[in-house]
Amino acid sequence: MLRRIWNAIASWFRRWLGQNTPERRRRRASLSSATATQSQANLPPLADADYEFLLMQLLEGVAHGWPKERVSKFLLDLQGRITDEQWTNWLRRFGERLLASPARNNELASRMVRLGELSTTPLANTAYEIGMQLLLRQTRPPVTVPTPPPSPLIQAPIEEEGPLEAQPVTLDQLFDLLQQDQGLVEQIAAQLQIDATDPQAIIQELINKSVAIDQTEPDTADGWFNLGVQQQTAGSPEGAIASYDRSLELDPHASAVWSNRGVALADLGRYEEAIATFERVLQIEPTSHWAWNNRGQALAELGRFEDAIASFNEGLKYIQSTTQPEGWGQLHRAKGNAYYDQGRWALYPHDYWRKAISEYELALNTLTPSASPLGHLQVLQDLIRTYLSLGQIEKAQELGRGSQLLERLIDQEEQSGILGLPVLIQSIGFHQLMVDLAVQSGQLTQALELAEKGKNACFNWFLGDWNEDLPSPTWNDLQQLLNPSTAIIYWHLSPAALTGFVITHDTQQPLVPSAVTPANGEELPIPVQRWREFDNWVKDWDQQYQADRHLEPQPEVTTSRWRGNLIEKLNNLAVILNVADILSQIPANVKNLILIPHRDLHRLPLHALFGDRFIISYLPSAQIGLTLKRLGQISPPPSDRERPTALLSVECFHREGVEALLYSQIEAAGVTQMFQNPMRIDDAIATKERVVTALSSGYGIFHYTGKASDRPKTPSQSALALTNPDQLTLEDISRLYLNSYQLVYLSACETGVTGKSAIRLTARGANATEFVGLVSAFLSRGVTNIVSTLWTVEAISRGLLTIEFYRRIGVGIAPAAALKQAQQWLRALTYSELAQWYQDLATQLADYAPSISEYLRTEANVLQRDTAKMSSSQPPFAHPYHWAAFTIAGI
Repeated sequence: MLRRIWNAIASWFRRWLGQNTPERRRRRASLSSATATQSQANLPPLADADYEFLLMQLLEGVAHGWPKERVSKFLLDLQGRITDEQWTNWLRRFGERLLASPARNNELASRMVRLGELSTTPLANTAYEIGMQLLLRQTRPPVTVPTPPPSPLIQAPIEEEGPLEAQPVTLDQLFDLLQQDQGLVEQIAAQLQIDATDPQAIIQELINKSVAIDQTEPDTADGWFNLGVQQQTAGSPEGAIASYDRSLELDPHASAVWSNRGVALADLGRYEEAIATFERVLQIEPTSHWAWNNRGQALAELGRFEDAIASFNEGLKYIQSTTQPEGWGQLHRAKGNAYYDQGRWALYPHDYWRKAISEYELALNTLTPSASPLGHLQVLQDLIRTYLSLGQIEKAQELGRGSQLLERLIDQEEQSGILGLPVLIQSIGFHQLMVDLAVQSGQLTQALELAEKGKNACFNWFLGDWNEDLPSPTWNDLQQLLNPSTAIIYWHLSPAALTGFVITHDTQQPLVPSAVTPANGEELPIPVQRWREFDNWVKDWDQQYQADRHLEPQPEVTTSRWRGNLIEKLNNLAVILNVADILSQIPANVKNLILIPHRDLHRLPLHALFGDRFIISYLPSAQIGLTLKRLGQISPPPSDRERPTALLSVECFHREGVEALLYSQIEAAGVTQMFQNPMRIDDAIATKERVVTALSSGYGIFHYTGKASDRPKTPSQSALALTNPDQLTLEDISRLYLNSYQLVYLSACETGVTGKSAIRLTARGANATEFVGLVSAFLSRGVTNIVSTLWTVEAISRGLLTIEFYRRIGVGIAPAAALKQAQQWLRALTYSELAQWYQDLATQLADYAPSISEYLRTEANVLQRDTAKMSSSQPPFAHPYHWAAFTIAGI
């Protein structure tokens, strides 16, 4: 929308001005901040147009190379006129309009990102986030769609006097000219039929008129189409489909609308309907390679690989290499992917994968480095993946030329000032496959370093500024996380293999159990076998878990398939991950394990696979652990630790049921009574402003009880629920300085379940995926340890474990050890011991929380009257459903 506004202003301006003369072009000096802030005390509150004008003036300066000092001065001069909160509140509204618009706004987005790189103010940070979202949304999902044509809502008027110079006029240029030319002010005011001499008022009226034009077609086919694009971009495919349907009622022959509708249906998993929709596109436009590609991919998603391949073959009758070389190559690539995916599910995949290679090689005929560098790189990655799956290491190595092409693409985009998402995807995907190649070549240290580099690329992209040359830990650096009693288990999950590294103190290279490729060429490499087994396992896990999520947590774990099968599923996972061989590589003196998962492994209770021998903690990456170490955030040995006494407790139970609410209140009271003068913020007053202020006050522990929300389309908006409708988002957390916090405890959240909310940078064949969630955000801000839950646990077992964890923290036990002890205590707890526990806690809370104390005494009495339970030696919370969800990240 903003670009259309600029075009409209430019066209009006050229008409009234007559021509863009050299003299007027020499008047482009930016308005000084002193001028912008004069007579502040007498000025009325700023309107939206005022904020937009000031932002555009700032961004124009950024585009012209303002240094940090000049940006800081501009913002400082405005402080008496605009507060940080006013700036950011307006900018968020402005950003929502930009993100809802189908206009690409790449130049504006790049300027906003650059502003974020030059300043750390709230305005700059918000601009950076909006700019990144604008740039990130340019990448389509795996089912592709043609770029919609520009909306003709505003068109430049045609002048009969002859062509004029098509020079864009920015808002600050116009403001500058108006300030210096009173005649121009009067001329434009007369044209607008307004009584105004203030340049700012004139600009506002111009914007108002352009917005009015932008909103004059709500009932046209184009209007409904534009609305659908906005809804689809905002993550509402259902709304988009309804809008596309309204557009098609008015224009049933619009192939772009049908195509977008098909993509929205595919986003919802409604592949049969998507296929029918893409067929409508092909009836209108049979030479659309997008539609042939989409139709085939939708068929493949249904497992109808033969039909998908037939569809691609039919499309190739219409798409010729001479007339549509890009489309022809992409169809052959898609056909190769269908063969590859078919092989993934076949008992003997080799023939399918060899056919895939033939298709990829055909695709390279038109997807050349010069004509389609990104497409060429994608096909090289597909080939490397397939050769690695077949164990043909030398052929995969021959394709290493892709690294030079990737470097050239990165150099080109860095020269433009912003690294685009498609190149980032290929970079991370290429790293993943190079890890596999290094493992199968026996270069284990190089493989581990590449795996870590790929991880950090994701983290730096979403939590900071990604740079291909950003230092990543070496093998020697990783040794800083180790000692004779500590080992690291590091997993890497690529599109073709699952590899586990064992890293112990003072070893020369990592160990990779069972990494040898079988001598028989018809057997799959062991990492590939494990990948296939895990892929099937995790799909079944997801299906069972998602079916379970609507059920209320219950004491009887057999009430659902997922809970009832949990032990068996974990045993199978231990076999797939080769845990027995991993344990055999760990020296007897090791008592502490650091687990560093990858992709889907982040959301699984891996600690439950290693028995009771170790104290286990997690890290998202080795680099995060090293950063915490450098920040001095590692806790001293337990005997020397000071007990953290400053507790901030945010208690948002308002979305829980009655029983869950009671136990959440017990948990909150049981925890907070252990600390002197805890700061407690309940859900009635837990506004975002209050919580952010409290978090910034330097407490030692942050305990949160409430719900976390998933934002798969916009991960930066993953959030902790506060007083409705406020939230504490990942974006908010990433702006805080939390070095004082020894512990963050996220209770009653599914903060570890990231299958739907993990950051998925998806390109067919690259599939570069990594977990960037709330835990990672807290760690990145300097928090030493974060406890979270992988799934929603029954309130009673959650409360019991949480209180016992804090009891151990209170006597100086380190957090990872405290969590392990609390889990072991809960697993062994009997009903008779639980009744006594209730009585003991009731006594402790008698003065602090009398009503809760009375409830606990009642619960104890009820248990004691149940003779069957009191005489039972069977622990009611021994099942891993009750305790395995709790994990601790940090170091």
